[in-house]
Amino acid sequence: MLKFFVETKYSENQVSLAPRLAAVFLFVLAAAWMVLVYEFQWKRYFLYTIKPALWYSVPNHILIPAAFWACFLIFLACYFWISAEGWSREAAFKIGRRAFLLHLFLVMLCQYEVFLHSPDSPATKAPPVPFLQTYRQFVFHIFFVVWYFCGVRVWIKRQKKEIETRDWFFILSAFVPLVFLMSPEIHGTYLVIAAGLFLAWSKVQDRASPILLKAQFAAPTLDLALIFLVGLGFRLWYAHYFSRYGLIGFGADGPDYYRSAAAFASGNFSAVNYWYTPQYSLYLAAFLKIFGSHPNSVFYGQAVLGSFVPLLAYGVALRLGNRRIAFLGGTLTAASHLCIHYSVALNRGAPLTLTFLASIYLCLLLKTKNSGWIWAALGGAMGTTLYLGPEMILALALMAGYAGWFAIKKLDKKAWVGAATIWILGAALALGPLNAIYQSQFGEWIPLGRGEIKQNAARPMGTNLNPYSAQLFARNFNLYKDPAQSLLVFLDEPLKISELVGKKILSSLPGFLFDLGGIFLTPLHLKVHTFWAAHLQFYIYFFVGWGTTLFIFSKQACVKDKILVLGAAVCLALTTSFIVIGTFRFRAPITPINMILVAWFLDWLWSYGSVETHKARRPVFKEN
Repeated sequence: MLKFFVETKYSENQVSLAPRLAAVFLFVLAAAWMVLVYEFQWKRYFLYTIKPALWYSVPNHILIPAAFWACFLIFLACYFWISAEGWSREAAFKIGRRAFLLHLFLVMLCQYEVFLHSPDSPATKAPPVPFLQTYRQFVFHIFFVVWYFCGVRVWIKRQKKEIETRDWFFILSAFVPLVFLMSPEIHGTYLVIAAGLFLAWSKVQDRASPILLKAQFAAPTLDLALIFLVGLGFRLWYAHYFSRYGLIGFGADGPDYYRSAAAFASGNFSAVNYWYTPQYSLYLAAFLKIFGSHPNSVFYGQAVLGSFVPLLAYGVALRLGNRRIAFLGGTLTAASHLCIHYSVALNRGAPLTLTFLASIYLCLLLKTKNSGWIWAALGGAMGTTLYLGPEMILALALMAGYAGWFAIKKLDKKAWVGAATIWILGAALALGPLNAIYQSQFGEWIPLGRGEIKQNAARPMGTNLNPYSAQLFARNFNLYKDPAQSLLVFLDEPLKISELVGKKILSSLPGFLFDLGGIFLTPLHLKVHTFWAAHLQFYIYFFVGWGTTLFIFSKQACVKDKILVLGAAVCLALTTSFIVIGTFRFRAPITPINMILVAWFLDWLWSYGSVETHKARRPVFKEN
C-alpha cells in the first residue's frame, strides 16, 4: 500500500506524493472533526444573527466557517513547507477551490438536522410547499453522487499518473462518513452509483463528443433554454402552491391588490384603491381579463412572465462579462428563492423586478444596436418601473443619464431628437392608461403612480414607526405629504435634517441588505434556519462583496456600464431605506444583480491561474 502511494507522481512536479498526501489526509480528518463535531454537534460556532425590526421579517442566521478555514490555513502552511517549490499563489488558490468544495460536502452531511431555532421567527399557518421534502432529498442525493463521481474520476486518473494533490480531497472524503457517521451505508450506495455512472460515461464519451461539439455551436440558445426551464419549473411549482391553498399573497397588501385588479377588470374604477400601486393592479387586471377572475390566473401568469427574469440576467451578464458568468448568473437567478417568490406572490415586486432589469438590459443594448424599438421599449420599461415603485426614481434618473449620454455622444442631432421622442412615446404608452383612468375619476393626473389617501400621507416616512422618521415628521419634513414644505424645512435646518435622514438610512439599510425573506420556497437554502443554510448565507454575502470588488476592477466592462449597474443598486438601497423601509421585498429588484456578482466571483475563482483565463474572461461586447 505504501509503495502504491509513494510511486504515484504529482503532475505539477516529480516530487513524491507521500508527504503531501499525509498532509491532505490529516487536513480532511481535522476539517471533518471541526465541522461535524466541534461546530455541528458541540454547537461551538461563530453565529451572526440579523433581526430586522419588522413583524413579518425572518431572522437571518449567518454562520461564519472560521474553524474550517483556520484549519485550512494551517494545512496550507504545512503543505508549502513540505513542498519543494515553495509558496505559490496560484497553487494556493487551486487548493482553496477544492477545500471550498470539501466544506460544502461536510456541511451537506449535517443537512438532516434543523438546529437554528429562533423564537423570533414569525408563525405562519401556511402549509408546507408540496413535494418540498422530496425535492430536498433529490438535491442531496444528486450532490453526493456527483461528489463521489468526481472521486472515482480522480482515482482513475491515478492509474495514468496524472493525479494532483488537491484532487485527493475527493478520494479521502470517502472516509469521513465511515469515521463520523453512525450509518454510512447510504454513502456506500452513492459510491457504487457514481462508479457505475462513470463507467457508463467512459463507454459513450467518444460517441457523445460529436453531439457535444454540435451543441457547442448552439450554446447560447442552449444556455437560455436550460435557464428558462429551470426558472419556469420552480415558478410553476410555487404558483401551484399558491393556487392549491387559495393564498392571496403572503403579504398584507395582497388582498388590496387583488380587489383593485378585479375592479379594473370589471370597469368599476371608483372601487380601486389608488394608494396601493394602482399600476400593479392594472397589470394584474390583464391576467384576470384574459384568463378569468381567479387568483390562479395571476399566480400562473406571473410565474411565466417571471421566468424571463433569469434570461434578462443572462443578457445583462453576457454584455458585462462572458458566457460563463452569464450562465452562472442566469442559473442562480432562476433558482434564487427571492426571485422565485417575487415572480409569483401578489406583490408589486413581481413585475418590478422584470421591468427594472429590462431597463438595465435595454440600456446596455444601445451600445451595439440603435433602433426605434429599443428606445420605445426602454421608455416603456422605465415608465412602468417608476409607477410600480416610486422609490426607483434615482435609479431611473441614472439610467436616463446613461441613455442620454449615449444619444448625445453617439448620435447626430436629428437622430438624437428622434430617439428622445420615441423614448417619450414609449413612456407615455406605458403610463397613459392609468393616467386616463385617474383623470376620468378625479380630474387630475397621477404623477408618481399613487393617489393621495390622507391616512397614509400623514404617516411618518417609512410607515414602520422609525424613530428618525417620527422626528422628521415632527419637523414637518414629510415627502409623502408635502415635498415643497419638506424642502423649506431642509433649508431652514440643513444639518439637523441631514443628520436625521442619515440615521434613517443607516437604521433601515441592514434590513434591506440582510433580511432573509422567501421562507416558503428556498431552493438554494433547502431549509431555513439549518446548519447548511446558515453557512450558505455567509458564502452568498461574501461572494457578493468579493464579486462587487472584482467587477469594479474588471477590464471586461467599461466604467459607464459599472456605474449603471452598481449605481442603480446603490440608488435603490438608499432611496428605499430613506423613503420607505429596509426589507427583503424592496431588495427583490436588485437580487438578479447580486446573483450576477456571485457569478462574477465564481468565474474568477474557478478560472484563476488557468491557461484559458484570459480567453474566457475577455469582453464579449466592446463599446462602439
